[in-house]
Amino acid sequence: MNGDPLQRSSAQGRQRPLGARRILWRHLDRPLFPMWLRALSFLASSLVFLSGGAIALERAEAQEPRGDAIARLIREMRLEEAEAHLNAASDDRSLDGLRARLSLYRGNFSDGLRALERSFEDVPSFGESDPRELTREILKESHERLGDHAEFRSADGRIVVRTPRGIDEILAPYAIDILERGDAEFAEIFGFRHPGPIRIDFVRGPEDLSKTSTLSEEAIATTGTIGLCKWDRMLVTTPRALARGYGYLETIAHELAHLYLSRASRDRAPVWFHEGLAKVLEKVPLGQPIGAHLSPSNKALLAKHHEAGTLLPFSAFHPSIALLPTQEQAALAYAEAADFVEQFISEHGLEGLRLAIHQNALGLTIEEALEQVAGMNFHAMEEAWRSSLGRYTYDPDLKELEKRFVDEASEADDLKEMDNEAARKKLRLGDLLWDRGRPKAASVVYREAVELSPKNPILLSRLGRSSLEAGEIEEAIRAGELAIGYYPDHAPALSLLAQAYARADQPSQAIETARRAVGINPFDPAPHCVLGRLVEEPKERETERAACARLTR
Repeated sequence: MNGDPLQRSSAQGRQRPLGARRILWRHLDRPLFPMWLRALSFLASSLVFLSGGAIALERAEAQEPRGDAIARLIREMRLEEAEAHLNAASDDRSLDGLRARLSLYRGNFSDGLRALERSFEDVPSFGESDPRELTREILKESHERLGDHAEFRSADGRIVVRTPRGIDEILAPYAIDILERGDAEFAEIFGFRHPGPIRIDFVRGPEDLSKTSTLSEEAIATTGTIGLCKWDRMLVTTPRALARGYGYLETIAHELAHLYLSRASRDRAPVWFHEGLAKVLEKVPLGQPIGAHLSPSNKALLAKHHEAGTLLPFSAFHPSIALLPTQEQAALAYAEAADFVEQFISEHGLEGLRLAIHQNALGLTIEEALEQVAGMNFHAMEEAWRSSLGRYTYDPDLKELEKRFVDEASEADDLKEMDNEAARKKLRLGDLLWDRGRPKAASVVYREAVELSPKNPILLSRLGRSSLEAGEIEEAIRAGELAIGYYPDHAPALSLLAQAYARADQPSQAIETARRAVGINPFDPAPHCVLGRLVEEPKERETERAACARLTR
């Protein structure tokens, strides 16, 4: 199933439906009613394009100058075809600029720089808008910042993971595992297999992410951007760069979904659809069904802006969610797009999704393609979805926690994330008692703070931590369970809860929670140590014991 996904028919895609265990809605892969009726009208409206239009397109492409044709193939993510053309013209130095661009996509930075040197020797300048200048800048920064990274490959060589040398190398086995699972799942969902290799580069922080992409460091810090998919590669920030880590396994799966959609749509899908579909698919490689999986704070955010009439139009997502003015706006954008795409898939199934992406690749806008599948105007679809957001309830106590990078964060910054002044004072006092080695006294004060702000995960995790240290295991479990009930990805709460379950002789709960904690902050030794003691599978036990020892040391 390698190669251009457009060369595989929709019927081929339908031969590989997802198993029921992976599907949230039972009707996803059954025949779509009235899909047969919509298909007739759709076929009639598409015949001109699919016959005469396609032939005309082939003729136009055949008449393109070779350089223009290769540039177009790269733009359309038809990289293997572009590479074949470049290999066939290996002696043509006029194509060295395009060889450099393709090297950027392949992650071969030094090869790209050499090709650019030859290109500039032959043609010093194309004028003011010479595209080679940006390519050279990105290749140079990528070579300097990523070129000496440690490289790891899956057993078959299909997955390539590069990390900063040192402690970040512990990320590699987890990244390879989630990418292998995601690759298998997404091949079924999209109906084709990415030709590979699938590449991911871990970067050290916002500066490296900015310099190796086209995003500014300011935009990355403002919106808390931690990963992106560009040039058929994934760039993902190490969770060590953030104060509380982040769901890096979900992020890897999210970016892999972007990678697949870019290929399947010939890079024509707009930002809002990209982000919505990636969000809906990001938990599938983790064993969960297709769906938006909105957290309580996500739902509260949607409800807040729905009630206030301040939802973002999908057009505001362009050219990148990373360019929105605040982290709240970015979180709102993800929630909106995911909720819309989830609703579309629930109504029209994976077959409808594949058909829409296929038609987007052939030239329709994604809005036109969704209209063809749904049989209704896109504006009407959007309005119906917006009206459905009334099912969510606004809770002012549930707020998105900001992503804080380590160079600008400290534990004291937790105080800034609390609106209740009395609870803030209790938190400060509890921290002083904890720092002086008085966990039992600290837990009393944290408990008083929780009574003032009962849904705050920072207070609940602090209460759990001090209770665990004081030997109050049941109290620690209660606090941890409350925290992750409101904020499922709060790494400190997951870590203490895994330890508390282990102390309470609840191994299955401890293992599950520790795995979740490792998927968010793999640099905390405690969850690794829990897994190293409790898991029975030899390979996992060996990996976790090694991580425990390395991080503890």
